Amino acid sequence: MARRSFALSGLAGSALAAGLGYRLWRGWRRERVDIYFDDGSFVTFVSGSSGAERLLPLARQVLAAVHKTPTDWPIE
Repeated sequence: MARRSFALSGLAGSALAAGLGYRLWRGWRRERVDIYFDDGSFVTFVSGSSGAERLLPLARQVLAAVHKTPTDWPIE
């Protein structure tokens, strides 16, 4: 009896871990834009929505500018 419950708990734990891993993997591949407001609320635009189609190119430009290192900047 103890073996059966151990096996069932192991199977349930494995299924839970696999489901969580899949959700994390899917979330990393999807682009989104989160806009935060002063009152603590926020709005999320996922890729494919009209808001995201306008904001994602701008967000990519901002991230590209932020991730430049000083060696990438022109020397004056």
